[in-house]
Amino acid sequence: MPYAISKFEGIVIGHQDQGDADRLISFYTPYFGKIETVARGVRHEKSKLKGHLELLTHGEFIIAKNRGRGVLTDALASNKFPHMHAHVERAYIGLAVAGMYENYLYPHAQDDGLWRLLADTLKKLNASQELSAGDMPGMVLNFAHAFIAGLGYADAAAKPTGGLMGYDALLAHTDKAGPLFARMERGLRELARSSKMGYTASRQPAACNA
Repeated sequence: MPYAISKFEGIVIGHQDQGDADRLISFYTPYFGKIETVARGVRHEKSKLKGHLELLTHGEFIIAKNRGRGVLTDALASNKFPHMHAHVERAYIGLAVAGMYENYLYPHAQDDGLWRLLADTLKKLNASQELSAGDMPGMVLNFAHAFIAGLGYADAAAKPTGGLMGYDALLAHTDKAGPLFARMERGLRELARSSKMGYTASRQPAACNA
């Protein structure tokens, strides 16, 4: 059976080691949504792909596929967001954002708005201007509103007047947004605790039947 060769732009949002040297890589892309493929031997020190598949790498990638997920044959990083990775809090937020895309989205569900949200959020985190500790909560909250709205829960992410809710008020709508929102609530609260951004935790995390 002949292989189909696909070239695509994407951002690495997750990976999982397989076997002795392989790795399952997850990308979020502008035209195919989330896709997964196997990078053979990428964990070997001399692998030509090794430096192009780190988490939160934006680049162009090529897959050879005749069935299943296919195999990654080439990768060229265009942006590794170095300024973001040089600052612990920025890097933590970036990894949390990538984790939300990895864990809460189904494969092959293309969404231009969610692609632009991911690309724009990483661009802001990588910006050279200083971000104070007070800027971080607003950035996370704005992302949460936009991500939840992008999943189709717009009513849970906005006040009737169209403005943004505060963090606790947003979480009060967990039941309206369903189990997916409940898992995201837990993730956001963990982010808030770990990065010490000053969010209150007046409510217990909602139960989640994943």
